[in-house]
Amino acid sequence: MGFGDWLDGAIAPIAPRWASGRAEARARFAAAQAAGEGIRAYDAAARDRRTRGWDRTASSANAENQRARALLMWAGHDLVRNNKYAAAAVRQLVATIWGDGIAVQITHPVKRIRDRAQAEWDRWAESRVDGFGDWYGHGKVSVREMIVGGESLSFWLPDEGGRTVR
Repeated sequence: MGFGDWLDGAIAPIAPRWASGRAEARARFAAAQAAGEGIRAYDAAARDRRTRGWDRTASSANAENQRARALLMWAGHDLVRNNKYAAAAVRQLVATIWGDGIAVQITHPVKRIRDRAQAEWDRWAESRVDGFGDWYGHGKVSVREMIVGGESLSFWLPDEGGRTVR
């Protein structure tokens, strides 16, 4: 216990406001002293041997990624093909995001219309919506591509019979 602590303890019962002002001033002094010694410096703003070669641009993450979008997509696909940990991570993300699919539930105040619309949706979703698999499988592939390649786009057109196909 230093002299300042003893003095603050002696002053506090007689003049608490003065003691609190002394404590605040001592805290500010300690912070200024620590900052002067470099204890509270931001390492990301430092220019020393640890940050040598770090190219700090003023652009956003989107602008940086846009320049190399194709390269990033190829790298993502290659990583998933050749690294079992990356493939497992993608499988886990797809299962977490998509799961068994988005279960559409039609709402309408008229029960007959609601039931008919739900039956039509269920029939369509469980058919081959893209020529290969059902709606749930197509969604799973779209989510996987979003994770690995960075984007996914489905383009639906009606076929000759008026049904929607890929």
